[in-house]
Amino acid sequence: MLLRSSALQFLCCVWIAVLREAGCEDISLTVVFRNKGDKEVIISWVPPTGEPREVNRIGPQQDHAERTHQGHTFSVQLAHPEGKSNVKKVKVEGRGSVTIAWPTLSTQWDAALSAEQEAQTVGHCLKVLETARDEFGDTNAVQEDMAVFCKKFPARAHIVERLTVTDWPNAAIKQAWDNEQRIIRNQPSALHNYTVRGFRLLKKEKNWDDKIDDSFAKAHAALMNWYEENRQRAVPEQLKKYGSVLSAYENDNWVIRPPESIIAPVANGVARALEKWAKLEAGALERTAVYGVRLYRRGAKLRQHVDRWETHVLSAILS
Repeated sequence: MLLRSSALQFLCCVWIAVLREAGCEDISLTVVFRNKGDKEVIISWVPPTGEPREVNRIGPQQDHAERTHQGHTFSVQLAHPEGKSNVKKVKVEGRGSVTIAWPTLSTQWDAALSAEQEAQTVGHCLKVLETARDEFGDTNAVQEDMAVFCKKFPARAHIVERLTVTDWPNAAIKQAWDNEQRIIRNQPSALHNYTVRGFRLLKKEKNWDDKIDDSFAKAHAALMNWYEENRQRAVPEQLKKYGSVLSAYENDNWVIRPPESIIAPVANGVARALEKWAKLEAGALERTAVYGVRLYRRGAKLRQHVDRWETHVLSAILS
């Protein structure tokens, strides 16, 4: 989001002046704070002198990407503590992430790239955006997305794996794929079938085949509007190097999670549609998970798989 307010520009100038006076290296980097707990937390920057300055509040299962500098210190505390408020601090050692599962904090700092490697990866990313511009007529692709998806996280897992993994697929990933295929063959036959075909495709352009009510259409529109306004706040998805379904080596995926006020109406509409499709009583389904919004970049691979039967009985994908 671009901030053009003169007051905000003045504050930014003061911020930079403080950094330079404190002797910090004037090379910014990005740290992602991931709240994996069930309570809202406050993230504050701790300056060399003076009081901590709140930079954001992160709700449960939310992420926040903070532009900062190596050596800076941040504090984390509960937004609504029960009793005495404890404060935990973390010092930035480079690009990476801070995972919060209150009261536990863990850090993961990215491997450093050489200037040549960083220039190479950014250049490749720009070519992907230029292809989108030329092939799909997206005239704003490069201008809108270059700063975030090419330059903001140059040492993300996908880039590091592409630079360091020399044998793909190796024995580990082949074994993971074989295990996944075995589950795909065996699991469906052991479970109850709720429908004849097992899937159904509904298109927005065809009014969802009149299978979804008007309240869902409004909720879906609100989700899409929120996504368009906030997609540049997305952060790299945390994927396993040898993930059998999504791997860091094959996928440069990004994620951004909408607030519950946006998710709930959409999830409720999906649940009603699934209950009708599977001929279940209203209210029979319980929401167990919502993934995304996930951004698949060019060349991404979502490999064939089946979901966990214990928690994923019926599901839907919105695109």
